[in-house]
Amino acid sequence: MSGEMCLPTLDFQDCRFLRNPEIKNLLVETINTELNEYFILFEIPETSILCSEIPFIISEKLTDPINVVVIFAYHRNPNAAIRGVVYFYLKVSSVENFGTLMDMFSTNRFSNCTQKIQIVKYFARAIHVYSFNDYLLLPVRYLYTYFKEIDQIRPRDKLFYSFKKVHLREEYFDLISLLSKNTDESETIQTFVQVCRGLETPTRIALSRFWERVCNYAKMVLISIKQKFTFHKNYKPFKDHND
Repeated sequence: MSGEMCLPTLDFQDCRFLRNPEIKNLLVETINTELNEYFILFEIPETSILCSEIPFIISEKLTDPINVVVIFAYHRNPNAAIRGVVYFYLKVSSVENFGTLMDMFSTNRFSNCTQKIQIVKYFARAIHVYSFNDYLLLPVRYLYTYFKEIDQIRPRDKLFYSFKKVHLREEYFDLISLLSKNTDESETIQTFVQVCRGLETPTRIALSRFWERVCNYAKMVLISIKQKFTFHKNYKPFKDHND
């Protein structure tokens, strides 16, 4: 891809892809009996293989009924285009914070964790009749292609994909986030929209972002008015003091 660039040495944790074999095996076994039906839907050979990169996406709220989405993408061979995807909508319980959830999925350090995972639903989509954001599958060396704020990564940040409820309804995911640990061990998350060239953002998501900007602007205006009112209310003129 023409967007490939040499990344500077960045000390961060890439938490975009599933690396926990227990969770992967759970999902593979879940769809194993239906996979041939999906391949017929995709119109690709039964010998098609699962893409080596398996993205997972985390909800902006861990308390949501669906707080993790995992995407299986299938192609004829590693150099061929994606022909079909399977979405898994999951509810992961008993997770303290975002960092722990990311480590559970993106590393192999967690064992016996599948009991915390409820598969709410799963379904297939054929790429030839469905708009899929394949930027989700790109390896780290392509980050500059779709993440223009890469210079905001700080040492030991966690990079991950995220979603809002509107993304679930549209089955379209284009948010990328940075999690930073503060000195008091609290978490700060910044979220950005991926630069997805050639892909048109679904109307509902575009309207949601427009409305969010309007609301944020209104909040800023109200805060400014409140600050001015408070200043005038508390204003006390200096008095001259005669010796």
